[in-house]
Amino acid sequence: MKRSILGLMGLVLLVLGLCAPAAFAQDKQAVQLVLDIPWPFTVENTTLPAGKYEINQMRDIDWEWTIADAKGAVKVLFSTEPAEMAKPPRSYEATFDVVGDHHFLVNLWLASDTGGFYIPMTKSEKAAWKQGKAKAQEKVTLQKK
Repeated sequence: MKRSILGLMGLVLLVLGLCAPAAFAQDKQAVQLVLDIPWPFTVENTTLPAGKYEINQMRDIDWEWTIADAKGAVKVLFSTEPAEMAKPPRSYEATFDVVGDHHFLVNLWLASDTGGFYIPMTKSEKAAWKQGKAKAQEKVTLQKK
């Protein structure tokens, strides 16, 4: 009798343990932002034309993001690394490195948070840095969706 009660309790705990991560994942709110860019820009190895895009954080993987066009078609899946800022921005921001005539997305900053995301430099961006002169960095305000 004692064994069957212990076995049943073990089974119940196992089921609860398996269900808890799924319930937690459903509660997580992924960041969804709207980006309106007046010039072509490059994310990882993909160059996108000027326009309005949605940037969405993957629900299960914090450092993975997608960029979709206005119709919702995903154009780029990209990886980021954690980044920190000394003073939190007042709004959501995207930072671009301007190298020659190319704009490269390098950071996503979250409003009221010192944390953000850094997009590692690709071979094409490194090559552009070697060939051209860096003009500056440009910031674009993002709207939360």
